[in-house]
Amino acid sequence: MAPPPFFTASSLSIPLANLFHRQQAQDENASHMQLVTIGVQILHLLIHHFSCAIVLSSTIS
Repeated sequence: MAPPPFFTASSLSIPLANLFHRQQAQDENASHMQLVTIGVQILHLLIHHFSCAIVLSSTIS
């Protein structure tokens, strides 16, 4: 009779989910602000990239 595997998906997912929920409840505001900051930075980079591309294409042509 073989011993059960130590690391099965279900035995790992339950503690990970508990840890995630506890961490999420702990710093929900901080992670939300971090997501907003990252989103704003990505948006700013995209706007900057497209404005530079428009300026370059208008000066080249």
